[in-house]
Amino acid sequence: METEIKTESYYKELVNFSLLAGVIMMGSRAETSRVEDMVARILKTSGLPVTEAFVLPTGITVTLSDDKDMTICVNKRTFSGDVNISKIYKVNQVSRDFCSGIVSLDDAYKKLKEIDEEKSFPVWVKLIGTSLASGGFSIFFGGSILDGIAALLIGLLLGVCLIYFKKLLQKDFLTIALCSFILAFFGVLFPFLAIKINISISPQYIIAGCLMPLVPGVAITNAVRDVLSGDYLSACSRTVEAAMVAVAIAIGVSGGLFVSNTIGISNEELGFVLDMTRGDVLVDVIYGAISVIIAIIGFVFLMDIPIKFIIHSCATGCVAWVIFILLSYANVDIFWNTFIATLIVEFISYMFARIFKAPVITFLIAGIIPLVPGIYIYRAAYYFVIKSNLASSAITDTISLAAIIALGILVMGTIQQVISRVIKKINKKS
Repeated sequence: METEIKTESYYKELVNFSLLAGVIMMGSRAETSRVEDMVARILKTSGLPVTEAFVLPTGITVTLSDDKDMTICVNKRTFSGDVNISKIYKVNQVSRDFCSGIVSLDDAYKKLKEIDEEKSFPVWVKLIGTSLASGGFSIFFGGSILDGIAALLIGLLLGVCLIYFKKLLQKDFLTIALCSFILAFFGVLFPFLAIKINISISPQYIIAGCLMPLVPGVAITNAVRDVLSGDYLSACSRTVEAAMVAVAIAIGVSGGLFVSNTIGISNEELGFVLDMTRGDVLVDVIYGAISVIIAIIGFVFLMDIPIKFIIHSCATGCVAWVIFILLSYANVDIFWNTFIATLIVEFISYMFARIFKAPVITFLIAGIIPLVPGIYIYRAAYYFVIKSNLASSAITDTISLAAIIALGILVMGTIQQVISRVIKKINKKS
């Protein structure tokens, strides 16, 4: 690549390029720390003494200055869209190529515009993703094949409702609450109708499985990684986002269970059994791994994870499950169990990210999703409606489990940073 002449117009284009890269990343739900680091690296290629990047979930501010005659300072509003890991990965690659001098600024800018205009998976693929994720997790949580089939159907309905209500309401909280209400209501209605023809399916596994496409796994992950990078304001924003989604799910599920119970379509006792084992460790490992793979393929479609990483995503999710089930048979407390599984999944995701030069979130999401307390959110809502005296402890368990996952990511992330710094120092001395 020929050396580009750096004039004021070049610097303005560089600023616009960095802003577009940041806007696409933030709109695709990348962690704030990664976006800020990427934008800062792009600006530093200018060679100017003052290069500043300040990124929040709602906006980006960049500054370029030569300390004499020229100062460029621009603010750009950002808007969060649906999770799109593919765009995060592609923008990351373009910025790497530009900063390494592989592509020119003009070519890199053109590539970013193409990425920005790219469409995500078609609606029908998203619907299949929601359906597979719901059915897979229904079986994963301990449900039968029939429970999984019922969850597949309700997951399809959930996907349609998500798309329609997002456009109609344009409020995420109301959309998630209403969709949670619908899936809880139909999650009870299906078993009620099935029993009339002597088919037994369980509401708890259907509802818990269908909740998984709604749980705020990305927000939790990003919040923790922002804490790790010292971006506390962004971390607070992500945490509030995750909390609001969880509250919306709980309200919607509670409402659905209450209405179904009031009009008499639920069984006398819905029942809640939190046991993901089937009595044979080998059966559990195989059964669980297959259902996790089905669910993660669904999430690949939902979150636009690059297809070339589908095997790596499935492998990461399966590792999380195998660790979890083996520790369960060893009678390890579920909180320690989840913590250890999170540590290992974070490490594997980090290694994949280094090997394939991709953001950690590309692989981490698939590993974290099986550990996210979707079934605990359902349990809290169930007890709130059916057994209110147990609701407070269920809510506490849900919050504690989410905190344990966050702690696992934080601890392993810190260890990885320390190791990286030590390696860099050793390399400098040698």
